[in-house]
Amino acid sequence: MLLPVPNVKIMKSTLSFLLLALLFVFNSCKEIDKLLTFTIKESQTFTVPKQFIIPGRQLPGMPVPSAVSMEQEFKNHNTRANLVKNITLDDLTLTIENPATEDFGFLKDIDVFISTDNTNEAKLAYLHDIPANVGNTLKLNSANPDLMKYINAENFKIRANATIDESVPDDVTMKIDVIFKVVAKSL
Repeated sequence: MLLPVPNVKIMKSTLSFLLLALLFVFNSCKEIDKLLTFTIKESQTFTVPKQFIIPGRQLPGMPVPSAVSMEQEFKNHNTRANLVKNITLDDLTLTIENPATEDFGFLKDIDVFISTDNTNEAKLAYLHDIPANVGNTLKLNSANPDLMKYINAENFKIRANATIDESVPDDVTMKIDVIFKVVAKSL
């Protein structure tokens, strides 16, 4: 008894079609993730009085409440907190705004923390062994905290803790810029 010989042309075209369909599905998923990835930006300006900048001492910062409403940010991007798949720190930068001649050489170490009214504080970013000639901008390293527990809060607080290396002649006004990267599902 002879078995029928499969049609090689039909098998090749079917296999090609299946591979093309799988490629399309995987690329579509990646495109959807890109469409639902957005950033939340927060900026705050604060002044540190010169009498608190004492060499060899810790400079514990008071928590600064965020002006950003996470719920509103999610709404603006057509999603909700319960649909967020991932949230990470994308960037945290400190800049001295005043006096213009001051730089961050007075700092030895800095740690930045995040908290809400209902969560414990977590280290958000840090920079240690800051060189004396660093300039007036610091880009901190992410501590990679689990930020998912902060997304359901109406807002969050940021606090810095720094070790002082040298005194300064004037009060120092700084700006902190924080950018969170969010990946979420659409409504």
